[in-house]
Amino acid sequence: MRKRNFPSGSTAAAALFTAIVLVTLPGCTGESGEDKVSAESTCGGLSNAAAAALTDITGADRFYSSSQADVEDFSETVPKSAEEGNKDSLTFCRASYQKGEESSSPVVRFTLSDRSEVPPPAKEEVIGEKYFPVALQAVSDTKGADIYFNCRTSWAKNKDGSAVIHAELEYEISSKAGMSTLRRNMDILQHVARNVAGELGCENHGDIPERDEPW
Repeated sequence: MRKRNFPSGSTAAAALFTAIVLVTLPGCTGESGEDKVSAESTCGGLSNAAAAALTDITGADRFYSSSQADVEDFSETVPKSAEEGNKDSLTFCRASYQKGEESSSPVVRFTLSDRSEVPPPAKEEVIGEKYFPVALQAVSDTKGADIYFNCRTSWAKNKDGSAVIHAELEYEISSKAGMSTLRRNMDILQHVARNVAGELGCENHGDIPERDEPW
């Protein structure tokens, strides 16, 4: 680490040190007066690759504390929805980073689905769309990504003891990741979906492989 020259005098040095701590603490306060956290702290905790992808897409490295999520708490909601036959989308997290721009912030949702609802893969490559070898189907476009995974678990109601879950990353902003957007989208969703699948008790994490490096 490069050495820095602090102002002379213990009082000045102490003041500068305090300012540095306040700026770099995970829960530091943003311009709006609300606490902000690092990209790694959002959506239940992101890997380095997923956090870097979120920063690449949004151009932000600090997010409102509401962007955090509890995977364990969320994993209790999904089985309850299955029992009630509820197929509404369940919001897991929204990575809000700008005041007044919450609606356009990246959001991750999970929906109970059926195998018949998994879209067939495109017969020909479509510009602005990319498929990945993840779970039942994983595809990314310029505004997000989708992963369909099979969850074989005790609470599933299907005859074979499994449920299909649709994980979705969506945002209205224009991605700042350029040509790498399609891969960056999957970096985020694959990590979040695997974490949720594991907490739900899905066998083999729903066949979502662990990945600690960018696509």
